[in-house]
Amino acid sequence: MIKRVNKNTYSGFTLIEVLVSSVLLTFLMISVVLFLRRGRHIETRDLRRRTARHIIENQFEKRYNYIKYNEFAPGYHDNQDTTINNITYRCSTAIQSLNISSDSNVQINGLEITANVSWYTPTDTGKLELTKCIADIQ
Repeated sequence: MIKRVNKNTYSGFTLIEVLVSSVLLTFLMISVVLFLRRGRHIETRDLRRRTARHIIENQFEKRYNYIKYNEFAPGYHDNQDTTINNITYRCSTAIQSLNISSDSNVQINGLEITANVSWYTPTDTGKLELTKCIADIQ
C-alpha cells in the first residue's frame, strides 16, 4: 500500500520560531559579551592594585632600610611618580613619630610610615593606602 502525501503538510520551522530563537540567541550572546567585559575589567583593576601594592612595598622597604640609619626624620614627606605599562602611579610617602605609653609602664616609641598610591586612566581611577609601624618597645 502506498501512502499518499498531503499537499498541505510542510516541514521545517515557522517564521515565528526562527524570530524567537534569533532573539533568544541575541540575548544570550549579549550577556556572554557583557560577562567577559566585566571579567576583563576586574582583571585589569586587580593588576593595577597589585602593581600599586608592589610600589608601596618597595617604598616601605626603602624607608625601613634608611630609617635604621636615622636618615629620615619624623615629618618626612615624599612624592614620586612611577610609570609602568603607560600608566603613571603617583606614590606619596609620609613618616610620623609614634609614641604610645600604657598604665603598666610600657612605652612604645617608633615611626609610622604611610604610603598612598593613586593612578588615573581614561577607564579606571584608583587609590591604595597602606600604613606600617616600626616600633621600639621599652
